[in-house]
Amino acid sequence: MSKMSNSRLSDDSIFSDPGESRTAPKMVGSLLTRLGLSRASEKDREQGIQHWLQKNSPNETLKKNLIKNGYEHLLHLPA
Repeated sequence: MSKMSNSRLSDDSIFSDPGESRTAPKMVGSLLTRLGLSRASEKDREQGIQHWLQKNSPNETLKKNLIKNGYEHLLHLPA
């Protein structure tokens, strides 16, 4: 029996009504799930996050979570 993960639990927008706009992700797991990268390689995850960051501004919670999870190099933070 293979072990299944329920990545939907990490998506903080699963309780949105159909047609309702999603809130910005607050956690890296939510962002990766939204991008369809929860089971992707680290290289693909980094590319996906980088692409998302080019078009979106992360909220402070997501910035902190990106840093905590080792993605600080993808953020363009002032020195």
